[in-house]
Amino acid sequence: MVGGKVKASGFAGDDPWQSQCELTSIDGSLVGTVRPVKKGDEVLLTRFGREGLSAESRGKFECYKWMSGELTQELQAAIELSLERRDLHLVALDDASKAIGYVFLWAASDAIPELGLAVADAWQGRGLGPALLKLVAAMGQAVGRQALELTTMKLNTRALSVYPHGRAEIRLLSRGSAAAAPPQKTSTG
Repeated sequence: MVGGKVKASGFAGDDPWQSQCELTSIDGSLVGTVRPVKKGDEVLLTRFGREGLSAESRGKFECYKWMSGELTQELQAAIELSLERRDLHLVALDDASKAIGYVFLWAASDAIPELGLAVADAWQGRGLGPALLKLVAAMGQAVGRQALELTTMKLNTRALSVYPHGRAEIRLLSRGSAAAAPPQKTSTG
């Protein structure tokens, strides 16, 4: 797919840890899938972070030390937490099974889990971010979560433009001259 907008479909309110969803373009053609992470995906996610995200994008998605020698262990631990259903981690794959997006809910059983979302640079601006946000919000609702918490940098204008597409309520709170915005609540309803 060269351009166009993407949407995720196929999640019908069943178990998010067992659901696979399709990614389709506006014309309905299949462009990929979204699925829960599984053992061995640390290789896929390492490639996503190191090759799919530019240095600038990695700097805006600092949940992992992307260039660290410890990345494999960090990702293995995250995958294990998802398999234990303590977190929910999903990977978006293109039609060649290359990771193009990554979204998670840390502490998925908490009243308000923390949301993380990254889209490969080559896929930014195509609607994948909003599609993943809507999908994870629906999955959060399916397990009884009425809100998601997210943190982003004030300078991350692309992310700030995406969050409202997930029916988000964004409240930027100012703390002096801090470069990063404090936690922002994202309402899924």
